[in-house]
Amino acid sequence: MPFPDLAILALLATALVFSIIELGLSAYAVSVTDRTYYGYRGHTPGEYAFLLFASLWTLLVVGALAVLDFLGARKGGVSRPYPWLGWATLGVNFVTWVFWLAGFSALAAFFGGNPRGTAGALLAFAVMLWLIFTALLILNALTAFTVLRSDRGAYPPLFSRDGKVSRPNQGPAMTSA
Repeated sequence: MPFPDLAILALLATALVFSIIELGLSAYAVSVTDRTYYGYRGHTPGEYAFLLFASLWTLLVVGALAVLDFLGARKGGVSRPYPWLGWATLGVNFVTWVFWLAGFSALAAFFGGNPRGTAGALLAFAVMLWLIFTALLILNALTAFTVLRSDRGAYPPLFSRDGKVSRPNQGPAMTSA
């Protein structure tokens, strides 16, 4: 197994575990701040709710990347005809990277950079998930632009070595009548 494949697999597994932890922490933070005390309803900070969304989004993305990896599996060194797969993977990793960047920076700004307890754990795992998706985005870009070679189906090259757009197994050309 080449280096990018092993690194991507390890990073996705770590992102899955950390996202489940972040989901539990953010759900707890939302439930604690959204209680009713003596007739007054608490207000959940938007930062907690956004981190709850980001952790759910990450679970969805990791699951989707696993499905896309299965769909784009290579048989005998020939990729199936999904030219959109490289762009989709790159785009989804970028959007997830932006979500974690926005989530941890908003939480750090909300607490002035010094959160304690659950908020501190939320911030720590959000930063770690952002770093994981930074590494995934870099590896994804390197495999997409053929700097590194990956055998994983969800990480096909966008361009061939000669600079042409990579379009494997296009099938017959369409002609106009």
